[in-house]
Amino acid sequence: MIFSLLFVDDDPEICSVAKTFLEKTGPFKVTTSESVKKSQRLLKKHHYDAIISDFDMPVTDGLTFLRSLRSKGNKIPFVILTGKGNDQVIIDALNSGADLYFVKTDSPKDLFYQLSEKLIPLIRSKQAEIIFHEIFTQSPIAIELFNAEGKLLQVNKACLDLFGVVHPKEIAMFDLFQDPNVPEDALKQLKTGERVEYSSRFDFDLVQQHALYKTTKTGQIYIHVQITPISLSYPDITGGYLVQIQDLTEQKKSEMALKSSEERYRSIFSNNHSVMLIISPDTGAILDANPAACSYYGYTHEELTHMDITRINCLSRDEIFQEMER
Repeated sequence: MIFSLLFVDDDPEICSVAKTFLEKTGPFKVTTSESVKKSQRLLKKHHYDAIISDFDMPVTDGLTFLRSLRSKGNKIPFVILTGKGNDQVIIDALNSGADLYFVKTDSPKDLFYQLSEKLIPLIRSKQAEIIFHEIFTQSPIAIELFNAEGKLLQVNKACLDLFGVVHPKEIAMFDLFQDPNVPEDALKQLKTGERVEYSSRFDFDLVQQHALYKTTKTGQIYIHVQITPISLSYPDITGGYLVQIQDLTEQKKSEMALKSSEERYRSIFSNNHSVMLIISPDTGAILDANPAACSYYGYTHEELTHMDITRINCLSRDEIFQEMER
């Protein structure tokens, strides 16, 4: 994978060395710019995976450039290059949202070698962070993040909507292990570090009875829940929990309506005293027969459903299919 870099420095020679060295030593395609103004124009037309900018430049310095990007919500990885002795610049850069800083050395090659080593993990980490944030905020699935003690840290909008919560502060530090809607056996599994998955009814009346949080909803919904212990340090130590919840209410209602419809059909079909057959429109095969049909034709259900309609009809085969077509 090739990463696209924007290198900003008012010294054309430094730009040339940076482009040559970075493209030679790493999977980079480097675009150079001698000013912040030109860089801003480039950013409006092209995507870059990271920006490397000198601090000390005329008209607009690198720190002002950084602050301008961050004020507009731009999260692109940003590396500041400073001269020796600019400790305050480094502090200000980090406080302003810089991801890395490097002090210029007497050997540009040494500087760009170090830079090349650090850039790839920085870009990948930043991209993963942004992708996770987009998944978290935009997902239609309700997502909750809990700490190791089971205290709620963060929820997405889909979760607030699902549980009828107006503002995240109303469920601040909600306790996963005190939720009466989570099955007890699931809680026991979680405490041993196991992943849990279950489907169940969620009762908003329980939420109100236990004063767990304010909700605009009442009654019950059907949900499917996955709770995954997350390791943030050692593999066998749980550092938090990722909870994903899908609303199955409409699906459950459809299933129940379908089941009810099937039961009504079966009752009408099976208990009807009229002879009733279900026949394939393509082949004439008997797919189903009610007890009245079995009695009338003198065959068992199994025998009838291994025949086609031509076996038990007085009309000719052509006449039968003409009637079926009609």
